[in-house]
Amino acid sequence: MDLQLNADRFSGDEFTKTYDQHRPHPPREILLQCLQYLRAESADTVLDIGCGTGISTQAWDGLASNIIGIDPSEGMLEIAKGRTAAFNSISYLQSFSHSIALPDESADIICCSQSFHWMEPVNTLREVHRLLKKGGVFAVYDCAWPPSFHWEAEMAYRTLFLTIEQLTSTLEQPLAHKWTKDSHLTNLHNSAHFRYVKKGLYHKTEQGGTEQFIGIALSQGGLQALLNKGFSAEEIGLSKFLDAMERFAEHTPAPLGFHYTAFFAIK
Repeated sequence: MDLQLNADRFSGDEFTKTYDQHRPHPPREILLQCLQYLRAESADTVLDIGCGTGISTQAWDGLASNIIGIDPSEGMLEIAKGRTAAFNSISYLQSFSHSIALPDESADIICCSQSFHWMEPVNTLREVHRLLKKGGVFAVYDCAWPPSFHWEAEMAYRTLFLTIEQLTSTLEQPLAHKWTKDSHLTNLHNSAHFRYVKKGLYHKTEQGGTEQFIGIALSQGGLQALLNKGFSAEEIGLSKFLDAMERFAEHTPAPLGFHYTAFFAIK
């Protein structure tokens, strides 16, 4: 299995900039719940696996002494290092999730924000177990796409990504390897690495309006992968989607609702 395909899916200067500009910041309540399960006001070391451009890594500033963002994409990490250059507590490591060059039991908290479904779960969870201290917390959190905005805009988003899924299914070679988010809880339970596993639901709002709604669509790896493969914006349905979004321009700024599912696991 070539996991480099997953890293390549999130590449290209324009794509990584769009991703960094428009992806939401995780709800602070999820991070605070990790600390509550840790029984601490702050953590010594937090690992943010699949950190992308460092949005989820920066969220831990002030809540941990040592925060390490981990991602296989060089382009993503270049932006991450730039966005967090002034944060002395944050550093980065280029690595896949199943083989991280850090000592055993070196982390209090390990998190995966919008990323665990791109990781081979069995070996990743084995590595998480190796890296976590006893009593440490592993948290996986994802938000549903699209965010809540306007029902017609959301329908246009769904139509776009249904076309993307259909086109992707016709290709002879996979563009990436992806695991279903619906299996996260089962994978955590079946790994037998954790004493306690729980699912939680969270919500946050950002004032991004139409611009961010469009940016969320453009930041999706499936769309980018087809463009890189040579499909046109018309074939993908992107042109039609962008045309449909013109009618919502007056909704900028306007609230976007992001609905998160979080899974907590205690070693």
